[in-house]
This record gives sequence, C-alpha cells and structure tokens, in this order.
Amino acid sequence: MADKNTLRITVGGQRYTLVTGDNVQQAKALASDLDKKVSRILKDSPACTYTQAVVLAALEYAQTAKQATESEEKLRSEVRAYLEDSAKAKTERDKANRELERLKRKLKRAESAKSTSLWDGTSNED
Repeated sequence: MADKNTLRITVGGQRYTLVTGDNVQQAKALASDLDKKVSRILKDSPACTYTQAVVLAALEYAQTAKQATESEEKLRSEVRAYLEDSAKAKTERDKANRELERLKRKLKRAESAKSTSLWDGTSNED
C-alpha cells in the first residue's frame, strides 16, 4: 500500500486538508491551479458564490479532460491505421522480395543454360 501524505491546500480562500498517495508536489500544483481558476471566476463574476465557482472550475476541468480523451482516441485510431498500413507495406515488400528472388533464380538458370550452350557448340541466341 502506498504511503499517504497529508497536505494543506487553499482553494478560493477556503482551506482544506488533503490526504493523497500521489506525488505531493503534483497535488500541490493541481491545487494551486484549481485555486487560480476558482479565484479568477470569483473575481470575474462577483455575484458567483464559492460553490458555483468550484462547479464552474470543475466543468472547465471536465471539458479539458473530455477533449484530451477525444484527442487520445483520435490519435489511437490514427496509430492503428498507420500500423495497418505498415503491415500491408511489409506484406507487399515481402511479396516483392520473393518475386525478386524468383526472378534472380530464373535469370541465373537462363545465364547458366546460355553459357552451357556456348561450351557444347550449340547456341540459344536467335
């Protein structure tokens, strides 16, 4: 079980005690970011209550998270398409390499047959 860390944070002028198993510095940075968002909302909208400001900040985070998730899904889809294209290209390359080897063997046989014909006094040339 991860060690739990206790820290005090302030959000929108309200103090909270936070217990986390995560990185303390990261938790402090997130709390600071939330505090800035809530404080900005409270400053920009004097009629807004603290609870409303926190809800609006949460919605802003939710929107950012949703956009990040959609972006991640799009990127995963693109990577899958690239991997499929790569697999097709590899298959085509392997097929071309097999054909190249087949043609090399055929050329070698033809050259061998031609040189044999020259030595035995016959000619394969037209």
